[in-house]
Amino acid sequence: MKKNFLISVYFILLSAFIFLSFVLEAKEKNILYFAVYVIGKDAMRQALENAVNIDEEEVVLAKDLSQFEFFIASKRFDLVILMLHDQMHSTIDFPMFTSYVQNGGKVIFTDANRNNTFASLLNFSYSANSLNKQEVTIDNQYLKLELLEDQLLLTNPGYTTWSMGLETKAKVLGLFATDEASIIAPNPQTLVNGFLVDTLTNFEEGVKLFQNEITYLLSSHSVELPNSQSVNVSGKWSTNWNNFVLTQKESEVTGEYAAGSGSIIGTLKNDTLSGWWKERGHFTGCGPNNNWSGQVNFSFSEDAKSFTGHFYSCESIIFPISKSDWLGKQEYASLNYTQDICDDMGHNWCDNRCQLNECEIELTEELCQQSSRNWCENSCEIQECENICVLNNTMVKNALLAQRVYEISGVFGKYDFENTDDNYDWAFTTSENISYQLQGNSQIENDVFGWKEVSITVVKPSWYMVFLGRDVDKDQSLMFDWVLVHMNYSLVYKLKGVTSEGNFLYSEKIDIPYKISPDKQSIIFEE
Repeated sequence: MKKNFLISVYFILLSAFIFLSFVLEAKEKNILYFAVYVIGKDAMRQALENAVNIDEEEVVLAKDLSQFEFFIASKRFDLVILMLHDQMHSTIDFPMFTSYVQNGGKVIFTDANRNNTFASLLNFSYSANSLNKQEVTIDNQYLKLELLEDQLLLTNPGYTTWSMGLETKAKVLGLFATDEASIIAPNPQTLVNGFLVDTLTNFEEGVKLFQNEITYLLSSHSVELPNSQSVNVSGKWSTNWNNFVLTQKESEVTGEYAAGSGSIIGTLKNDTLSGWWKERGHFTGCGPNNNWSGQVNFSFSEDAKSFTGHFYSCESIIFPISKSDWLGKQEYASLNYTQDICDDMGHNWCDNRCQLNECEIELTEELCQQSSRNWCENSCEIQECENICVLNNTMVKNALLAQRVYEISGVFGKYDFENTDDNYDWAFTTSENISYQLQGNSQIENDVFGWKEVSITVVKPSWYMVFLGRDVDKDQSLMFDWVLVHMNYSLVYKLKGVTSEGNFLYSEKIDIPYKISPDKQSIIFEE
């Protein structure tokens, strides 16, 4: 008896500890909530009101779609909750929400109309013919906290569809009695509910459940979900539509195929790629910047050697009535273009590099745009230009956090050289106290900065310079794998290149905390 009592006390204390850790970890978070057409009593809204009163969350309530989109565009949110109850919408109505999701934002979502564009965006699917089930079993220890029972009953307050089964490929947190999923986590940033916010028969239990969902996503407990890439899909693929090549960097994937200068962009989460396709001559009006012809959704096999999936045109996103199968097998894996791949894509193999333009013709903005691509800082890219900045910064940030401690290679600052343009009055002094003048020599292929050794000391340096020591930006060179860290302000930039005039090109500011070691010999980057 005493042993059983102690065990009971242990589990009570453990539950209390877990609950308190939820609350402490989720302090002072910004949450946006928008629910379209709620008939009954809104348990999610009550859970959010409790979060304001108990956990000091800041909650913003959107009154309509335009206000919801405006809030996402104008403010940073740690969690966005979108409940679509009784109006047919697609992602084309929610461009800011779509962008928020594609950039890793955390989401709780429900859609009574089961629109396939939202399912594709959030990497899940619905069970066929599984509607209006009445019993939900919670199957996750964190979502069960303080619930009286694991099973919750649902009641229809007046909808045509009020619960919908979800496919169980994702992590299942709740089940209907028929074994279809009722709550899933397709990735660490997302929870999808297969029932509406006003359908829980026991309102108080519904409020507790939604409070647990909110704290689950906002706390570190959601990291129990797989959040690393389990596959790499780079390589050449044969498919039932067009053979294409995919290139993966981190979780971002680009692809291209010869027909219509076709291109693909997308984000890979676990084994699912969700994104957009475009071909020259096809209508464009959806996707990033409304510059794409339609959506794609591929599910890759465990060994990443095949995929099954679908594609939709922009028209079928607006009127989701049709989709087409897209199936493929990998011919071979390759992280870089080969001449074989280059030839298949209809490009030109020049000096062991694959390029759009003929070898003797300079690539121009006009030629780039004719190939349905984007002209970004004198480079022709499949990705939208702003997405390239985000992706590159993410790659650099991950590299900095992976190693954390970097030796300071030297300092960089202004120096008044005689008979020199003010733009070039900069000098770099190494940790061995050797100084170099920027553009003191003429640019050559292996020294685009024109470094010239000089007998000076930088009196008032303003930047630390850190050599990353590896090809972080995957440009087949270490020339620009340097990071500049300001000595007085929280500013971190990666060197991107240099113009023909000798001026540096930098990344967007990299949002990463750091500290300088007491001996000022190294920099420690932190989460």
